[in-house]
Formats: sequence, structure tokens, C-alpha cells
Amino acid sequence: RPPAAPGLRSSKISGDDPYELAAAVDRAFSRAKGELSKQVVVISGERPEHGMAAAAWAARSGDSVLFVRRDEVPAATVRALRDRRRPQIFLLGPESVIGRGTEQRLRGLGSVRRIEGATPEETAIRFARYRTAGFGWGVDVPGANFTVASTARPLGAAAAAALGSNGVFAPLLVTSSPDRLPAPLEGYLLDLQPGYEGGDPSDAVFNRVWILGDESAVSARVQARIDQLAELVPVDADG
Repeated sequence: RPPAAPGLRSSKISGDDPYELAAAVDRAFSRAKGELSKQVVVISGERPEHGMAAAAWAARSGDSVLFVRRDEVPAATVRALRDRRRPQIFLLGPESVIGRGTEQRLRGLGSVRRIEGATPEETAIRFARYRTAGFGWGVDVPGANFTVASTARPLGAAAAAALGSNGVFAPLLVTSSPDRLPAPLEGYLLDLQPGYEGGDPSDAVFNRVWILGDESAVSARVQARIDQLAELVPVDADG
């Protein structure tokens, strides 16, 4: 085991289940930062594929991420939200993942906005597009960075977190198929495909995409299509 770096110390963060562990991470990070985040992203602890996109945003913003069950707000999550005295709560996922009763319970602890899509891909895309005062990526024009991960590998969200900050600021998009690019994801990347006019690309903006995982997560064929959609293309100014 290597020695600790000079001037640094480590601590162990633990919890008996994912809900307590997320709350423990929240407490540790809040102590280190010296304040509680005023905004919290709440995701499903039972269907993580709908909440993967929260990891990159947490790295970008410092907002905490807490977990709920479909029909229950666990005690650890309740305590973390009460400590904030009515924070802004952003739910990721549809009612099939985080039920209406759970949403109502959360409304007793803070203001709630739900960001949802019918599929994990659509939820991640809507989160990437979403922006309100002080919260959200708001990526609706070319010139962006993205990461793409498989919903079959939720821990890929941890790798995406490193690219959510540190000057890259890449929202996390997801795919549930290794061999086919889902239509919502293809459509979003097509909407944002960068272009240039007049035959001169020197002033154009670029999109960059990092794919997380090997070919069993995202196949070479899908990677090639994503690369094509990120490519700079000439645009006819006359339409």
C-alpha cells in the first residue's frame, strides 16, 4: 500500500444500503465544502439506468445526489433533505421509476421538478437539454462535449463524472443497446451536429464524444455512427 500524500488525509465513507451511503457521501462532501448544496438531484435506487446522468452533473456543479425507492423516501434521504430546509429537488425519471406518491412526499421537503423521459435514453437527453436558473446543462446548440455509457453498466457513471468537470463539462448520455444507436439519442446528436458555411470551417465549433466501455458496451458500428454524427459538415446557407 503506497504512503499517503503529504498534507492529505483519507476517510472511509460507508452505509448499510445505497440510500444511507448516498446520504453519507452527501454529509462528507458538505463538510469538506463547508456548506450544503441548495439543489439536490434525486434518482431511483432501484432503477439506476434512469439516474446515471446525475453523476456528470454532480461533478460539474457540486450538487448532491440522493436515492429513493419507487414508492418510498428512505429515512436517510429524508434527513439529508430536511437538513437543507426546503431545497430545490430535481427528480430524474418517469413515474414508473419514481412514483407520484414519492414525488408528493418529496414536495413536503422542498420544491420539486421532474425531468423525465419514457426510456433511460430520453431521460438523459432531457436532462442534457434542461436548464433553469442556476441548474442544468442546457445543451441545445452545437459545440458541446458528451460521454456515452451503457445502461447495462451503471458504474460507467463514475467514469463519466471525471469528464463532467475539469474543463470538459460533458453531460452523460446513455444507450441500452450495444449494437444499435437508439433513435432518441441519434436524433439528439443529429440536432446538434456542427456545420459550417462558405466552404471555410476555420470558425466552426466542434462536438466531442467520449464512449465509455469496450465493444460489448458500445459496438464499433455504433461508435462509427456516433463519430459520423459528431463530424463537422458543410451547410447550405440557402437551406
